[in-house]
Amino acid sequence: MSVAIQVLLCFTLTLIQQGSCNTTNIWVYNNPTIVYTTENSAMPWIRRGSGESANRRNDYTYPSGAASGYKVHTQAVLWPKARKICADEGGHLAILNSVAEANMVTEIFKKSEPIIGSDWPDFASIGFHCLFEPDVQYVTIHDQALEKAGYNQWMPGRPIVDGTRHYGSLHMTGKLNNHGTISPLGFICELPIH
Repeated sequence: MSVAIQVLLCFTLTLIQQGSCNTTNIWVYNNPTIVYTTENSAMPWIRRGSGESANRRNDYTYPSGAASGYKVHTQAVLWPKARKICADEGGHLAILNSVAEANMVTEIFKKSEPIIGSDWPDFASIGFHCLFEPDVQYVTIHDQALEKAGYNQWMPGRPIVDGTRHYGSLHMTGKLNNHGTISPLGFICELPIH
């Protein structure tokens, strides 16, 4: 429905600005950090056509049939910095919504270069935490409980409840782990395909 409204808005704006509408391209307003402009407009637009997505990056892996691309960052950083880096790339720390997605992301992680700068190179930060209710409920970075998000399979003995492990990570086995604020890890960013 929102795409139809955006297309209608585009059509209307094009008619007003140009007096005609070029129907060979669809221009969808989306993310102002990715800017394409029409010939007669200074408004930010993202062009889509021929099945291409304007937000694909060459440094991400796009598995066939997946709704997102993924990138394993191999330089270990603390979880808050990892979250910012993913956002700066136009995405977010990876959120696992199913066993199938967990398996896919785990395979990408296993095939990546080794993690450097971490004492735990078999772990990568992903998009969940328990910052709002420490040691009570883990939620995604979009504030959705892990159970509701669709994937909540932990490593044996996890999560560890000790008041210091507020951040989420993925082990190379495909299972979830929680880690502390002073643990730099590699991390996995997700870039949804719009």
